[in-house]
Amino acid sequence: MIDAAAVDHFPQHLRRYRQRYPEVELHLTVAPSSQLLTALRQGHIDVAVCVEGQQETLPTTPLIDEPLLVYPAPGTADHGTRTPSWGPWVTFPVGSLTRSLIENALTRRGVDIEVVAESHQPEVLKEMVALGLGWTVLPRQQAERDPTPLQAIESTPLLTRRIVATTRPATTNPAVTALVEELTNRA
Repeated sequence: MIDAAAVDHFPQHLRRYRQRYPEVELHLTVAPSSQLLTALRQGHIDVAVCVEGQQETLPTTPLIDEPLLVYPAPGTADHGTRTPSWGPWVTFPVGSLTRSLIENALTRRGVDIEVVAESHQPEVLKEMVALGLGWTVLPRQQAERDPTPLQAIESTPLLTRRIVATTRPATTNPAVTALVEELTNRA
């Protein structure tokens, strides 16, 4: 799972699954989408909960649409909505699907993208913003978490990314099917 899925969206689903199926050997790996999809294609994992976009022909089940907002460094939000003045940026590394989505959305807004620091960890990006190193784009639940919540520059999300459960073609493993069903039960 990507970190947002493991920590923010599905921890209760994983606990419930373990309680219902104690005989299933469940291992959780938290990594970026591209690493999870590589492991899935190589047969190292049975399901990847990741950002939609690089699955090509792999079967996917939509799980959640997650809004991402723009968070300015302290003292720089006086630029208001003059988006070309936003930045510099701290963001996910090159090759990250979320970074590509963010860069595309910023470009559509006419924003110059100067990246000054990178991390796969949203918590690290959040702290870089709090230190004043740059601006970032993150899911609200990660950026606005205590003890140092960030404040979005706009209430409207810059973009929405879809988190999906991805499996190998023709997966008939009942444990995988049950896990994907559990993840889709968001009630």
